[in-house]
Amino acid sequence: GLAYYRHKDFKNATDAFNRTLKMNPKNYLAWFLKGNSLYSQALYEKADLAYDKALFYNDSYEKAWNMRGMIYLYAGNIAEAINAFSNATENADLFGRAWYNKGRALYCSGDYDQANESFNEAVNRGYLQAWNYIGLISYYSGNYSIAAKFYDYYLTNDSGNEINNAIVWFNQGMAYYKLNDKKNACEKFHKACSMNNNNACKMLLMNCVEKK
Repeated sequence: GLAYYRHKDFKNATDAFNRTLKMNPKNYLAWFLKGNSLYSQALYEKADLAYDKALFYNDSYEKAWNMRGMIYLYAGNIAEAINAFSNATENADLFGRAWYNKGRALYCSGDYDQANESFNEAVNRGYLQAWNYIGLISYYSGNYSIAAKFYDYYLTNDSGNEINNAIVWFNQGMAYYKLNDKKNACEKFHKACSMNNNNACKMLLMNCVEKK
């Protein structure tokens, strides 16, 4: 199962974990990995049942709580997501990803103060992608210069993949745009546009390209 899982062959991984569980149905890690394999096939209801089994045999397993939270978050069950992520952080205080995900759920609920606290907890535990959301909260609070600084923290640490980085370059451009700093705004929009961020390309065209 692990070999299939590591090679992203999730269907065969699921079958192998099923065989493992027939021999040892109390193996919470096999239930968890089966859940991940099902999640990776977009079989979210079945994945949730597998995570439920993992937690039945080990109710403090933070990674299972985190993945349940992900399912609830993407299904729009924000309260359940917050509860699941809270369980993850309570059982593994140093699990930065769970703090980050809890912050995302709180952000979706509109509780920006609590979200900001969770994102800062994530950063303190080394999960640096949270700087983007900390920047967003500052931006929507009208603190544009502070938002630009937080976006810099994210980009300096190269916290995400190219798509996420392009979004942050765009967000930083918007912060400078709000500060009427055209030079920096256009520089950030150009960077994001070069990474195929359409919103940045539109801002670049509207504000940074001289019209003949």
